Amino acid sequence: MTALPNSILRSFAGALFLASVAAVSGQSVVTEPVGFTTLTVAAKPPASRGFTYVALNMFRPTAYRSIVPTVSAPGSNTVLTFPASSFTTSQFAAGTAPNYSHFVEITNGTGAGILADISANDTSTITLTEDISAMVTAGTTSIRVRPHWTFATALGANNSAGFQGSNTPTNADALSLLNGATGVFTSYFYSTTNNRWQHGGADGSNDIIRPDQCIQVERKVTSPVSFTLVGEVKLGPTEIMIQGGVSPQNFNLASNPYPLNSVTLAASGLYTGNPSTGVVGSNTATNADTLGILNPATGLITNYFYSTVNNRWQSGGADASTVVIPEGAGVLITRKLGRVGFSWIVPQPAMNL
Repeated sequence: MTALPNSILRSFAGALFLASVAAVSGQSVVTEPVGFTTLTVAAKPPASRGFTYVALNMFRPTAYRSIVPTVSAPGSNTVLTFPASSFTTSQFAAGTAPNYSHFVEITNGTGAGILADISANDTSTITLTEDISAMVTAGTTSIRVRPHWTFATALGANNSAGFQGSNTPTNADALSLLNGATGVFTSYFYSTTNNRWQHGGADGSNDIIRPDQCIQVERKVTSPVSFTLVGEVKLGPTEIMIQGGVSPQNFNLASNPYPLNSVTLAASGLYTGNPSTGVVGSNTATNADTLGILNPATGLITNYFYSTVNNRWQSGGADASTVVIPEGAGVLITRKLGRVGFSWIVPQPAMNL
């Protein structure tokens, strides 16, 4: 594959980059540009713990793309049906819950950006773990199938990314994934005893890192570490699930899926005015849902909220409308007072390769 220099990937601004065009099911589709990005984890401060939020902002290459000929919804699942012998059985279903190996992305229409895991496939059908059939129109809706990143594929089965490993998690860098539904972190480290990624004593090499998940990294040494991620640049909008729940507040570490500073808070689509489809605003940050951006150099999080008095995003009383979601990172979204979850469709920023 031809890799694009990271400097180019960091210079997106302007018109949408249209890559090579391929014919699928008699129609033309745009294929994603291929390249790489460099992600950096900040050094541990000498006298305190140090954290960085890291987003895997390249996607693994597309495994299959097509117009969906037929869609059905038996039970709570969606089944997509394609011509006979389109696949081999279990081609996209190598993993088991919750580590399904592949997912489907809708790429056009009102459901553009919706993502759903694949639980099974045979030679002509793909079964999804949820019912998204309302977003699929037979003969019109186009989809991509992609493999998920895993710790081994993103960071190297032998830790080629260069994180601090150890024989115990105490001395190793801690890489944690937050389950927004439960509020529980699962922490991973590279075991120099077993030469693999682990959570506790279990092998975590093939555990997936979802497109909407941001990795919280606690660096244990006083030097930064950088690694290169090679893949496809994600085009089009991207779904990120923001979990709600019955607890007083739910935390979500949401990734920036694009390899550049993403959209501004004003253009993010996070505030819709409807509490079932977006964050809740208020006259004060206390009652509003908040969005936090971590500065890894200082360890401080700046919190933003949507002011329903001034009709804008703010930090304290200051206008924050033009603040952007940072490149290669994520944001901490706090859903307050047991509010329901919602699907945030992140708009694609302007790109020019």
